Amino acid sequence: MAAIIPDSKLITVEEGFHEWGLWYPEKFTSLILDFICQIQQY
Repeated sequence: MAAIIPDSKLITVEEGFHEWGLWYPEKFTSLILDFICQIQQY
């Protein structure tokens, strides 16, 4: 799916299960904030 969405980025996480964001909130938040910073530059 990432290949067909312009400017998208596929991120795979070691934890690899659907709820990883709940169990690793610091890592999830960091990824989201990095994304927000990137799109604000447009």
